[in-house]
Amino acid sequence: MTILQFNPLKSAVDVAFWSELGDLKLNTWRLSEEKVNLQARHLGPACQHLCSWSEVPSQSQQQQRLKWQDCLLQPFMLHGRYSVPGQLQNFNTEKGFKDLDKTAALKQAGQRIWLNMLSGAAEEHPSCLCLFVLLSYADLKKFVYWSWFAFPAIKPPEPFKVARTATLVQEVGDTTAAEVASACDSWRQPSMRQEEQPAASSSAAPQLPFWLLTRDTSGTWQSLPLTAWARVCLLTCCLPAIKACCCTQSY
Repeated sequence: MTILQFNPLKSAVDVAFWSELGDLKLNTWRLSEEKVNLQARHLGPACQHLCSWSEVPSQSQQQQRLKWQDCLLQPFMLHGRYSVPGQLQNFNTEKGFKDLDKTAALKQAGQRIWLNMLSGAAEEHPSCLCLFVLLSYADLKKFVYWSWFAFPAIKPPEPFKVARTATLVQEVGDTTAAEVASACDSWRQPSMRQEEQPAASSSAAPQLPFWLLTRDTSGTWQSLPLTAWARVCLLTCCLPAIKACCCTQSY
């Protein structure tokens, strides 16, 4: 068996972001090195040979995004894109930026993900599973910007191993594969899952990119939010005919 490997995320920062960061440094943050919350977009690959991207838009784009939070599904989350929370820490000196213990910063962010899983916060807000860290230093005299991205992930005690690979059609046949695809599409398309999504608020996080895929005793496949995890697990234990798994948007 071979060890399962994952493609690393690639970072991409909107050019206007750095200009606005310099403005915030001069007029708002000044000498403060406090962490600032921000959002990025994960873009799934267009094909299996491409990597995924994590894009940080400019502040004006982020402000526009806040206006979309009353929608059941934010527009930029369609077509393989979804929002992820992160923290930016901008340093006053190049030395401070370079001397920071980046391994410790990565572990701290990873611990936040783990605590979100233990507390159940990740089930209510699945985007908590995709935190990122951005460290920066802006040399405003030379218009030079330094940055360091980190995308923490929970590491299993032992590496996952792949016994074999097969397409869904090869594994379960055309009919079942079509039913599974239909159930996933119903979750990804807002017009088909509005009845499953609770009323959104300014603090509510979209359910994408993680959801549950279940098959009940009648053989019907359906997609459910992560908040249904406990109920699905209980049914799976009581009724072995019910199958369940956790799905994620490909990235």
